[in-house]
Amino acid sequence: MSDETRKLEYELMLDAPAEAVWRAIATGEGIRQWFAPVAEIDARLGGAITVGWGPGMEGSAPLTVYEEGVRLGWTWDHGARGQRVLEFTLESVGGKTKLRMVQSGFGADASFDNEYESTNGGWRTFLACLRYYVEAMRNAPGRHECRMAMMQVDATALWERLTAEMGLAQQDWTPGTPYRALIPGGGVISGIVVDSPKPCYAVLRCDELGGSLLGLFCEKCGGASALTTSWYLYGPGLEEGAPLLADWNRYFDGLTGAGTTAA
Repeated sequence: MSDETRKLEYELMLDAPAEAVWRAIATGEGIRQWFAPVAEIDARLGGAITVGWGPGMEGSAPLTVYEEGVRLGWTWDHGARGQRVLEFTLESVGGKTKLRMVQSGFGADASFDNEYESTNGGWRTFLACLRYYVEAMRNAPGRHECRMAMMQVDATALWERLTAEMGLAQQDWTPGTPYRALIPGGGVISGIVVDSPKPCYAVLRCDELGGSLLGLFCEKCGGASALTTSWYLYGPGLEEGAPLLADWNRYFDGLTGAGTTAA
């Protein structure tokens, strides 16, 4: 394996004060509103972060960078495949916040390509959820309901089936575009596309649930595909979302078959 490595870099200007963005990335409650449904953090240098999306999809990492209100980072140990170092940096700019995020440590050879591309798609999707949360929903109570499943099917084919069954096969995924989707065998959701950072990834605003979000992505994972669906329920969506969530879980179980996990 080459000693050369690759990294992912993102920079966002967020219409929110730095204090609010810091709470979103440096507290368990904040992290649960846009990233992982299970999240705890001992926010200090030498502390640790624990995140999880369900059984078999959990992990902890030490905080290797910590400067209150400014910088936060941790290091994942991937054994023979090296370490992945993640760092957030905040800067106040005229009442807004510039957020820079870097994840490094991906090998340069082809064996890291799937991991690099799926991590890129995942982070771009999660950062779209972070933007929406800190700009529009940071003062609302929230809860993250996540489902994940590994499937022996091509990720693109899975996305095409999912979107076809939801009535989204011809959807324009440009941010801000209206949509109307079916939950097969259940209810209807509608609103706008918040973001679709790359094929097979999308974040939808659900107007029926007071502006809650539905995140969808299909990604390559080894020789299989991972399907993740995340409902970020905010404000009135916490209660009003129960029937739609039940419909979605029935559909998800039928789509993915036995052995799915819920968080």
